[in-house]
Amino acid sequence: MRRQTLRSGTSFIGTFVLIFLALAILFAADTFLVRIERAEDRTEATRLVAEGRELMQGGRYAEAAEQFTDALSIERANRNYHLALAEALLAAKDFTEAESALGELLQRDSTDGDANLAMARVMVGEMKFTEGISFYHRAIYGQWRADAAQNRLKV
Repeated sequence: MRRQTLRSGTSFIGTFVLIFLALAILFAADTFLVRIERAEDRTEATRLVAEGRELMQGGRYAEAAEQFTDALSIERANRNYHLALAEALLAAKDFTEAESALGELLQRDSTDGDANLAMARVMVGEMKFTEGISFYHRAIYGQWRADAAQNRLKV
């Protein structure tokens, strides 16, 4: 009787170890596959943005906005993609959509100099001059990622 209990205890531990190893292997494989998928997604988003920029240079702003929207659906939190979309929409004179795109970005960081400058341009495009002036002021005193002094002077 004691031998049978010992065997069943050993059998239980062996089964537990095998299940644990299988779970560890599955976890490692899943983590690896997620990293690969994220890298592929980033590559696809980068490609879409590059196509969008080419379309912008060709004056095809609405089509560029579609590319930027697709890139944003892949990388929702990318600030640069939001700005690129807003610029394309602004160039296409779709002020309502540009305002919406920038609103999302400004909700996350209301001090973003680039986003405030773009919103100022949208407000002026919509003939909302008072709001536009307010956003120009926010752009001047906002946070810039590079060349803050030079960008403030340009604004």
